[in-house]
Amino acid sequence: MTSDEGSYLGGTDLAPFPLGFFNAGLQSDLAGRVAALAKARGINWSQLAIGVSTQYSLSGSFVDGTGRGYAEAVGAHVEMDTPASDCAFR
Repeated sequence: MTSDEGSYLGGTDLAPFPLGFFNAGLQSDLAGRVAALAKARGINWSQLAIGVSTQYSLSGSFVDGTGRGYAEAVGAHVEMDTPASDCAFR
């Protein structure tokens, strides 16, 4: 897959940034797990909305060998149209 960074890292922004693919993968995996859990527990549902929030930062310079990347804990929000209660998923 093609990826690119923004101009702040010398990129052109012509393709998604690498961590964007990671974020999309997180969201896709979570959707699959929620759907599989619902199926395993016999829970009927129709609509599934998932939001994933991530925080990344960079300090120093990778060119100079002082670069350090940081990542905070991932947050997720799941909404599903279902007659089941929240307890059904615990």
